[in-house]
Amino acid sequence: MYFQINYSLNKKVRSFLLRNLAMGDLLMGMYLLLVAFVDQWYRSKYAIMEEDWRNSVLCKLAGFLSTLSSELSIFTLAEPISVEQRKY
Repeated sequence: MYFQINYSLNKKVRSFLLRNLAMGDLLMGMYLLLVAFVDQWYRSKYAIMEEDWRNSVLCKLAGFLSTLSSELSIFTLAEPISVEQRKY
C-alpha cells in the first residue's frame, strides 16, 4: 500500500514538473517568435527605430516572456535537485 501511494504521489510530482518545464519551453518559443517577427519588421532600419522599439509594449513583453521562461525552467529543474540533497 505504501509503495502504491508513494508511486502515485511521485507520478503526480513528475507530471507537475514536466508541465512546468513544458510551459517554460512554450514561453521561450513565443519569445523567439516575437523576436523573429520584430527582426523582420525592423530589418535594415533598426538603428533608426531603436528607441521606439525599446519603449514599445512588444519589447517589454519580450523581456517578460524571456525572464519568465528562464526562471520557470531553472526553478523546475533546480527543485528536484534540492529535494534530493535534503534527503542526505
